[in-house]
Amino acid sequence: MTGRAQGPGDYSDLADPVDVPGAPARQGAQERDVVLTGVWPVLDVADLAHPERLLAEAADDLPRLAAQLRAELTGAPPRMSIRPGREVPGSGGAQWVVHALVPARRKPPRRFYGQATG
Repeated sequence: MTGRAQGPGDYSDLADPVDVPGAPARQGAQERDVVLTGVWPVLDVADLAHPERLLAEAADDLPRLAAQLRAELTGAPPRMSIRPGREVPGSGGAQWVVHALVPARRKPPRRFYGQATG
């Protein structure tokens, strides 16, 4: 989540899901389509010489990020790019970042022990 410290070795910063404008609601607000925004800082500027590797690493990390936000990927291809950090909210001051926008769908809320069925 933007502005929240991640665990050690976890260099991702993920904004909260945002509603897709004009997306039809599906069986309640919890299952509506959203767009997940992923931001990964480029830790070594020398890695910019191999952008395909940076983009592949970020793409491999997308399912974990979707699970972290209780969303499932829709299978549509993500829009990914390498951009200056100053242009991307949530970059945490990184000079360069890998930025991804990926369509997803919210998962229904978890049922907790003792929760009434409905």
